[in-house]
Amino acid sequence: MFLNKFKKIDNFSIVVFLLSFFSGLLLFLILFNNYGQSAMVLPGDANYYFELSQNLNYFFTQDTLRGPVVILLFALGNFLFQSNLGAIIIQLLLKSTAAVLVYLLGRRFFSPKVGKIGALLFALEPYSLYFVSFYMSETILVFLLLLAVYSFVLYFDNNKYGWLILTFIILGLLSLTKPITLFLPLVFVVFFWLKGMRSKVKLLVGLLVFILVIFPWLLRNKLLFDTWQISSVPSHNLLFYNALPVYSEVNNINTAEAREEIVNQLDLDSNDLVNFDNAALYRDKGLDIILQHPRSYVVIHFKGMIKFLTSNGYRHLITDLSGQEISIPNKAEFLSSPGIIFNYLLNPTFLLLLFSNLFWAVIYLVIIIGSWYFIRRRYRLIWIYFLGILIFYFVFLTGPTHGDHYKISVMPFLFLLFALIFDLKLVKQKK
Repeated sequence: MFLNKFKKIDNFSIVVFLLSFFSGLLLFLILFNNYGQSAMVLPGDANYYFELSQNLNYFFTQDTLRGPVVILLFALGNFLFQSNLGAIIIQLLLKSTAAVLVYLLGRRFFSPKVGKIGALLFALEPYSLYFVSFYMSETILVFLLLLAVYSFVLYFDNNKYGWLILTFIILGLLSLTKPITLFLPLVFVVFFWLKGMRSKVKLLVGLLVFILVIFPWLLRNKLLFDTWQISSVPSHNLLFYNALPVYSEVNNINTAEAREEIVNQLDLDSNDLVNFDNAALYRDKGLDIILQHPRSYVVIHFKGMIKFLTSNGYRHLITDLSGQEISIPNKAEFLSSPGIIFNYLLNPTFLLLLFSNLFWAVIYLVIIIGSWYFIRRRYRLIWIYFLGILIFYFVFLTGPTHGDHYKISVMPFLFLLFALIFDLKLVKQKK
């Protein structure tokens, strides 16, 4: 059923797939040539994903952080290719297929031109290609997310119940990829009703399928750790990413000192912070800090949302490719000697960083202008709202738990909105 839909893929789909695949492969080969196998394993999360994929027994019996989808895909890739590079090949294939899905969604939602522009932008966006080279979850997450949306669209187009069931299966796999997606089915349920679908039975069966997909992992956690939680990450993040900056601000101390004080107050071992045993402590302490200072938290959460959208990680990418740390003038330097900016402009890596940041500035400027255009013209296209809600879902739930790579999850939707507005406001003016 699903493969039959891909038989209709045109030449552009093949082109964008190959373009994304070989661009990502080239980037990986450069990094691998510079750093060897260590290029695949960043300190922190990537290193942990790598270790878990090498030790499935530990993962299934002791780990409380990661869901099984990413680990099993990495392990499968390494097994199939008999190399640690297998996980990278799997991600290259998924990233390239995701670019095709962006094209198919843009073509279905808006026009072939919009689909092509959005797909090309996502296929060639440097940071999402860069992250294919690491043992990280973002590439898998964005592939499954796009696949769920595409399956959902096919349900409305064909009115075949199997597509809706497949959508909820994929949403279940998403929840087992990153816990932030656990509430994503609610977005699809709401949109199902907004589209005029009123079948409660279909929705209930879909949600039941979703629960059945994640249930084995929930049962595993119940049997091993006596909890029905899907992961210990949310409680940990609530305290050490959402509440910690509030505690730091109201006590006028830096985040390292704030973290040390919180750990001491909870009487925890700083070397063993992330597990289900401490999850209730994290949650209660985090909520206590936030509820005591709600205004401070709202401001910090909003700043985190802005940082989610504005950070892009190009500085890390350019540094890794060039082997040179990019120097950026600070405020004191600039005020004492404004002419120093010309010295920086002569540095190719600084110029590259500047233009890469201008790229996202243009993307957002066009989207903002286009949003005003749609509101003024009362342009009602429900799929625009769906994409906007998906973007808001990840931006809002991530909040202060920001990282440059988190934005990869919403890049396809941002590029589609940009392409739509570009098509309406710029291309049509030339006709």
